[in-house]
This record gives sequence, C-alpha cells and structure tokens, in this order.
Amino acid sequence: MAKQFSGIDVPMAAYDDLSSSQWLFVKMNGNDTVDACSAATDIVMGVLQDEASTGRGVNVRVLGHSKVYLGGVVAAGDLVGTYTDAKAVKITAGTSTTAYVAGRCVVGGNTGEVGEIVLIPGGRAA
Repeated sequence: MAKQFSGIDVPMAAYDDLSSSQWLFVKMNGNDTVDACSAATDIVMGVLQDEASTGRGVNVRVLGHSKVYLGGVVAAGDLVGTYTDAKAVKITAGTSTTAYVAGRCVVGGNTGEVGEIVLIPGGRAA
C-alpha cells in the first residue's frame, strides 16, 4: 500500500483546471503556475498534492515521498517519468532521449493504481 510521508511542497497556482489531478505529475507553465504533464518530453516539477480549479492555489511536492497514479506496470526500484496522462510510467535509462526521470518507485502496482515514489529533483534525462 502506498504511503505519504512528509516532503518539500511548493505553493503554486493552477494554470488550467486541476480539480481532478491530485497525485499526478505537473510541469511549470509560466510564473508561479503549473499544469498537468501532457507528454513524455515534459520536465516534471513535482506531484500535485491537492486539487484546484484554474487560478487557485495548489501544493506541489518537489522533494521527498509522494503518492502518484501509475500509468503502467511499475515495480519497486523502477525509475519513473511521465507520459501523456501525467501518470507515472517506468523509464529504462538510456532507451529514450526525450523522457525525463522524475523519481524512483518505492511501492509499485498496475495501471490506474496509486503507487509511491521518491522524487528526484531536476528531472534528469533518461
């Protein structure tokens, strides 16, 4: 079962409607705003910790443990990044030049389940 530990959260504002985006990857979208990731090429800022409509405040976990929705089968120890639906997917280092590593899985699972990751700051290229 995925757990939620403390981490470092940054207060931001929702660029678009993020009212159903809790525990999904987000990216920067201008000054002090974030939007849900929508491509494997997105550089992940962190994981959205709550939900908000456009322009409202949100908290983004940028460092530490976080729950995250899984977009495929992910096992403990796997490196993860994002895809078109802002969920965590397994990334195999060296096989993609357009994907960025956002974290390492601690508690894995299947598509649509909630897993647990440790965020890797900076989103290094896979």
